[in-house]
Amino acid sequence: MARLAEAVQSNPKYVSQTVNEEFCCNFNTYLNGFRVREACRRFIADESVRRLTMEAVVAEVGFNSRSTFIAAFKRETGLTPSEYKKQAGMKE
Repeated sequence: MARLAEAVQSNPKYVSQTVNEEFCCNFNTYLNGFRVREACRRFIADESVRRLTMEAVVAEVGFNSRSTFIAAFKRETGLTPSEYKKQAGMKE
């Protein structure tokens, strides 16, 4: 949050309030949703990502823990990452 506020030359409280109002969620929820969508995009678009371990994908999209990633992924997509990959026709 602090880095984003600095980048837009504002204060963290205002940026947080803006995210809450515009996206109807807090900053962390918004950021995790963005990260999950990026993971989905990579799973589909990038053959090299499909060969990575789950931990490598988790780290690449910015999560610190596998369990947080899986919970956010399920909340965002309704599927676990494994289920998502199977539905997209990818091997685990």
